[in-house]
Amino acid sequence: CWSEELGFLCCKESKTKVKLEDINGKWGKEKGRWCGIIEELDDGCWASKIGYPCCKKKNGKIYKVNSYGSWGIEKSNWCGM
Repeated sequence: CWSEELGFLCCKESKTKVKLEDINGKWGKEKGRWCGIIEELDDGCWASKIGYPCCKKKNGKIYKVNSYGSWGIEKSNWCGM
């Protein structure tokens, strides 16, 4: 997530209200702490919301599962299944 590079977590709630916008992006607050708001993309891919592409092979091998979803690897890079 873009805000992690600046030392802040990304907002977990999809409807976090924008409190501030700067050159880095949109900021909100959750539990009293600043967080980066992830822009919604219309490509239908959950992984793109956190900065990763979706896997092109829809039935590929799953290497990891976490709270975001299932992960594969294509061209030596993580991708969302």
